Amino acid sequence: MAGEVLHIVFSEAGAENVRNALEKASRRDEVAGMPDCLSLGPINPPDLQTRQAWLEQELTGNGYEDVYARTELFWNKVLTDKKPKVLWVSRRCAADYAGFLEAVWRLDGAPCSVIDVTDAAIVLNDPKTGATKRWLSLLGLVVMTEDYIVKSGLFDQAQPLTEERAKEYRGIWKRLREENAPFRIVNEKGIASAPVTHFDKSLLSFVTTAWQTSGQVAGAALTSVMNDDYFQLDMQGAILFARLQKLSANGLIETRGDVLQVNGEVRLRQVKK
Repeated sequence: MAGEVLHIVFSEAGAENVRNALEKASRRDEVAGMPDCLSLGPINPPDLQTRQAWLEQELTGNGYEDVYARTELFWNKVLTDKKPKVLWVSRRCAADYAGFLEAVWRLDGAPCSVIDVTDAAIVLNDPKTGATKRWLSLLGLVVMTEDYIVKSGLFDQAQPLTEERAKEYRGIWKRLREENAPFRIVNEKGIASAPVTHFDKSLLSFVTTAWQTSGQVAGAALTSVMNDDYFQLDMQGAILFARLQKLSANGLIETRGDVLQVNGEVRLRQVKK
């Protein structure tokens, strides 16, 4: 695409990779990276205060004020900038796809183009054997280096978003907004709503009768949900550690120390005889 454009990326880490690639390619385009993660929390409407309150309650976190202040600036840039817009998306990454759908919803028919990296792959060489492995980029732009972006010619793969396709995307987001579930997940069928307990089964499958650190359990659960060619979790630690705390409050597991930290400890609740 000739001339300066605004590249819209739905993670700040991914936006930094695109920004570095633009510099490497000597292009003067601009990049806007979305700080918020719309694969979790209320989205109808995506009111920043409502989302912050939900995150504080469910994820027992803090410091989201800065995230939402930056998110407000992001949307103002996306909706008011007059440059041609290019939206980057991976439909294998829940956060990416959800942010993309919200952007299409807000742009409401305004012309834009899309660079879809859903089936992009990174070829890695095993340092020990030299064998090559094709790895689907489940994390989208987060794992795409500037070298990969430039050498793969991704900047030249932007395709205009047709009104028919935009209407389809708005229909998907309309359904998800109406459901307004705690989580949105991706699979071979697309994107779907999920309850706040969605990751509990995976977490519990790694909790044993022996004490383990919460970091060990959360790490194993995270790996397990990444083995299906789709990436469900952004803010991984916050989500999984907070769910361990909820499982403890519901009497399913025991904890020692601060389970919200990697060195907290968990085990299955012991039945006293």
